[in-house]
Amino acid sequence: MFERQIAQQGLKSTVGANPDPTGDRAGGSASATGGAVNLDKRGHEHIGQRIYDQLELRNRVETSVYQKSGDISPGKFGDYIIRAEGDVQISLNKPPAVPENQLLPDGSSRYRVWRVGILIFHAVDANISWPTATWGRLGYEFDSGASTLNAVGGPPSNPRAAGTADRFEAVYIERLGQWFISAENLAFSAVDPETPTADPTEPAPSDPVDGDGTIDTPDNSYTDPETGDPMVPVAPDVSSGSLVALHLNALSYTDDCGATWSRIPGSPSDASSFSTLGADGTVIVTTDGKAHFGTDLHKFKELKLESKQETKGILENGDFETGDITGWTLESGVQPAVLNTQQPRQRLGSKYYLTRDAKSAGDGSFAISQAAKVRSGSSVTVLAEVFVSSGSTGTLTLKTSDLTVFDDDAGVRPYRFYTSEQISDPLSEIAIDGDASSITHLEDIVVDLNYTKTSNEFTESIEFKFNNGWRGSAYVNHAAIPSTVNEAKSLLELLSWSNGDLINETQISLNSAQYPGQTITLTIPSGWRPPVGRKVSFSSGSTQILTLSTTQGSNTGAYPYTIGTRQGGRQASVNTDGLNPGFWQTISCSLDAVESEQVTIEIASAGTPANTYFDNVGVVTVAQRNETALTVCRDLTRRRNIIATPESLHQVTANNVSRIGPVPFTPGAVVARDATIGIISGAQAAVSEDNGSTFSKIALPSDASQIIAEPRLVVVLMDGTILGISGGSTNALSTIAAGSFVAFDARRQEWIATDQAGNVSTSPDLVAWTVAKAMPIGGTAYRAILPTDIGRLVGYAETSRDLFYSEAPTEKWTLGRSLADPILQLEEVK
Repeated sequence: MFERQIAQQGLKSTVGANPDPTGDRAGGSASATGGAVNLDKRGHEHIGQRIYDQLELRNRVETSVYQKSGDISPGKFGDYIIRAEGDVQISLNKPPAVPENQLLPDGSSRYRVWRVGILIFHAVDANISWPTATWGRLGYEFDSGASTLNAVGGPPSNPRAAGTADRFEAVYIERLGQWFISAENLAFSAVDPETPTADPTEPAPSDPVDGDGTIDTPDNSYTDPETGDPMVPVAPDVSSGSLVALHLNALSYTDDCGATWSRIPGSPSDASSFSTLGADGTVIVTTDGKAHFGTDLHKFKELKLESKQETKGILENGDFETGDITGWTLESGVQPAVLNTQQPRQRLGSKYYLTRDAKSAGDGSFAISQAAKVRSGSSVTVLAEVFVSSGSTGTLTLKTSDLTVFDDDAGVRPYRFYTSEQISDPLSEIAIDGDASSITHLEDIVVDLNYTKTSNEFTESIEFKFNNGWRGSAYVNHAAIPSTVNEAKSLLELLSWSNGDLINETQISLNSAQYPGQTITLTIPSGWRPPVGRKVSFSSGSTQILTLSTTQGSNTGAYPYTIGTRQGGRQASVNTDGLNPGFWQTISCSLDAVESEQVTIEIASAGTPANTYFDNVGVVTVAQRNETALTVCRDLTRRRNIIATPESLHQVTANNVSRIGPVPFTPGAVVARDATIGIISGAQAAVSEDNGSTFSKIALPSDASQIIAEPRLVVVLMDGTILGISGGSTNALSTIAAGSFVAFDARRQEWIATDQAGNVSTSPDLVAWTVAKAMPIGGTAYRAILPTDIGRLVGYAETSRDLFYSEAPTEKWTLGRSLADPILQLEEVK
């Protein structure tokens, strides 16, 4: 498909002038002698040379794609125009896969060379980054002594000036696996491609397209396969049948089976596949992964292919079957008890549950927590089974930590801060107010809680140190001097004794000598724990000190973290106050559209000596996302279009989209007939007989090129092998020419196939094949065939504008008038 195919037949020689180039196509030898000089219709002179019309390129016209990204794909286009609206990263993608057989009959091998033209217009001063490539010479410059010229290599230096453009040629040689780039024109003044000037050579939209949507001149010259005579385009007779042709940026329509065509502009651009059910709707899938729906071929709207995926999150020891609180962190109060008693009775299959420690001092209040990974953007629900005694109070809470001053993704340091005693998570609920553009990373956090008896000093402090000299702290110097450590604990106002958590919401003002007059405010919520190691030291005698600091000891020290964006942290809670006591019940709370990738689940119990028992704590996420469309097919039985994405199948009926279910692999093609759905990709197929609820995967002998649903499920391999599929297995039916296209002729109740050159054959059972009339000879594009319900056969060449018609497999083909645009796909409206 990606390479020009070379004609394999002998061509008649041309001697001297020949005003009729179609005569060149007759068979003959390849010798010639001199002749008179004359100008023929090809626009060049015959000066005694050999003229091989089929092998000659009469002109060179390339299609250039205009885009604002630096993504270069040789298999899609050979020329790119890029508008740089800022810094651009150029990416040179690999060409399409190399054909399997590269050996030539003489034992040598062939390799492809890809040439891509690239024009980059700089809308602003821009830096252009290039991948690794071998650059040609950009020019010369004098050396320091101005006595010799030195070659200047590429790529061109940055920045590139606004209003200028650069033109390059990139060449990829498969044999070497290497890109070569040379500059053709640099820094020339150019017209902005966003607002181009009118091109006087550009024809009006109606030229050369006739009112019926066809043109007189085909893409290729064709000859009769039986006589060798040149063929002239002629429209077929008017007949019944509506056909739709898909083009890259338009549709063509005929309601008389090809006698006349109308070109319908305005369809979604960059189309890749489509399916049509007429008034029941047409779906077009575009190369950017979007699906569009319309009922009249004129107006289309984009479809949302939404899916919901429910996932049960894994909590460590959520059922407390370890017999302790492994996996959980004690946040406050006393450590709860994990019991294997039978009062109340254990849950089915459970041996342990969690409740307050009745033997502890006070009422046994506690709060424990655990972090869980979730999918960003999903809805999250936390559930727990509880048994409440009369007068008890239990709470289940779900929290997010979306408000962050730390962002590990943008930094080069590890995500977590490690010490010998604990692992602290640097993600925090800190909000930044003010112009923090000069702050890029956190250098240090120093947390000190000092009680010194000898100097009658009792202080608490936390200090933040950022880059560019930004500093700020919160400090408490107690007037009351405790006499004991326990008394000191009771006097704390800023920091908790155990981990340095903030007791109350705290604001810290940051200042920097480098930015006089500016202030940045940090708002830190209560319960925030700094990402520092806990270091406890006691000296003998009269001094007792507890220090939580990043600056003391070999096991502490803060890594720099980059500053992230401000987002809103949220939480949801449910308590047991309204529950009836005496039996197990399920409680839950939820948060929608959680933007973070981590949530915190907290269990708490407080109040009277009555108990609340917890068991089987779990988290469920429901992720809703928009999926990318790959391809589409139609189901004539259920009157629906089916869209395949990398993850799912979706059906479109009467403008309504609904998800059918997941797919076992990324589909390359999909077909459907009632409850039967088939997909292929490479050397694998999958079949569902229950409308996509379940699939049976099938390994194929080699890569598949087609899958057909009507009237039976059939797979055609690229090597021409035809496989029937039944009950999750395949059976080989026959083998035809490699690269053949197969279709079912419902009018005659037989199968019909064409090979790449247009040789046609028919079969009643896909086993025995009979040679039919061949399509016209000419061109290099792969042939396809559409049998219509009226019996007319329509042949076309993918990526060509040309059409062929035959009234029956036993009747000769005619060359039809070509459409205005290359044909990607052809369907009959049914």
